[in-house]
Amino acid sequence: MKRFATMAMTCLLCASFVVPVSAAVETNASAWAVEKMQTAYDLGFLTDDMMQHATDDITRKDFCKIVVAFYEKVTGKDVQVPQESPFSDCEDTQVLAAYSLGIIAGVEPGVFRPDATLTREQMCIMLIRTLSACGLDMTQNNAENPFSDTKNLLSSTQQYINMAYHAGLVSGYEDGTFAPKKTLRVQEAVSAFLCAYEYYESVQQSNFEKNRVHLGSKTVSIGATKNAVIGAWGQPTRIDRTVHGLERYVYAQSNTPYVMIIFDQDKIVEIFSPVQNMKYCNITGGTQLGNIPEGFTFVERNNTIVCESAQAKAQLILDYENRVSGILLQTADFAQKYPQQTELTTQQRLAIQKELFEIINVKRQEKGLQVLQWEDVLMESAYAHSLDMVEQEYFDYTGKDGRTPFARMQESGMTFHSATEVLVRYQGETPQLYMELMRVAARYGNVFDAQMSRSGIGIADRYGILYMTIDLCDDATA
Repeated sequence: MKRFATMAMTCLLCASFVVPVSAAVETNASAWAVEKMQTAYDLGFLTDDMMQHATDDITRKDFCKIVVAFYEKVTGKDVQVPQESPFSDCEDTQVLAAYSLGIIAGVEPGVFRPDATLTREQMCIMLIRTLSACGLDMTQNNAENPFSDTKNLLSSTQQYINMAYHAGLVSGYEDGTFAPKKTLRVQEAVSAFLCAYEYYESVQQSNFEKNRVHLGSKTVSIGATKNAVIGAWGQPTRIDRTVHGLERYVYAQSNTPYVMIIFDQDKIVEIFSPVQNMKYCNITGGTQLGNIPEGFTFVERNNTIVCESAQAKAQLILDYENRVSGILLQTADFAQKYPQQTELTTQQRLAIQKELFEIINVKRQEKGLQVLQWEDVLMESAYAHSLDMVEQEYFDYTGKDGRTPFARMQESGMTFHSATEVLVRYQGETPQLYMELMRVAARYGNVFDAQMSRSGIGIADRYGILYMTIDLCDDATA
């Protein structure tokens, strides 16, 4: 839907700004712009002189002053000013600071024209470059704008106007034009910068939400330290060693949601939880695939919904009925950086087996089913079959020697009325095995069979591929 306004650059602010309280500074702004000018002044974007000349045309030099003040405000960084000016007609420090950030350039080689009036197209270019310098990816807004008078501009200029328009920083006129060559007044430039500030804050809040998971009444965020986690969650049930050689805190107490947290250099790089009582970016456990909002991508290969940002990668794990059934949240670097070792140690193998067993019981409890009892003999039988599949290079319930799951369980010494076996083969470790387990209806149905009461899990690996056998049976005395 097209968005036009009777006046350009009168973007309305939809968020409340938290600004320092100060006495009102005199301004000659138009009635619609008085509050905006005061807000920008309180944020530190404007000088007293600009306040008193709100209805004057804004120069390229004065716009640079707002640019630098904006950058330093939102990033908390001071801009380093070059010792020598690249321009023959300007040595203003704010202009040079904006130049050092890559936000401005000359109108021709070596010429800046600091006192020339800024045009609307130039403002779009500088606005987008400012937000990019502040760390935002503005290219996601590069869709065609609706204006009738921008089609003959340079394609690069059109892209800046596209991004400014779709980010909500600028608007057009009622006749469908943008008037790219029209000059700006100070109050109009300020209005656009307040829209940019609102946009920056909303993106930062969105990124903040993308970095954390709500589990019941508790929250955990990537980047948090061990001390912060212990302060909020208490001591972990145990600390396992991952296939990456890192520490994984496992919280399996009855008074906290089940969660596994990996640390690297004292910072969280991965959070995995299979619980139903979770929320990520307003998506809760049990949400159907069809109700997932925009911004998430369905990945059929592992039946997940993925959301990626510059900081994080989230995978919402779906069950065979395409309902959200857990989350794997990683830093962007960790999701790509760490190769998996090609052979598990005994300690790592036992940890993954225990983790999967705990997770299955967590999910059974959510369904109101009795929890499974661990049986060492079933674990040994399951591990022997997983190892046999690895060594003889096959993947089947019936072994190369012709033995069925039931025969193997009986030979291990187990007695039962009914039994079942689940096989999973996947690259990764606990979260990935869980994804695959939940993806297939037959496996899902077997591990959540209400008749089953005892279980053992055995895992073997080959070149980073994990072979998992889950043996389950009922209680023969029941």
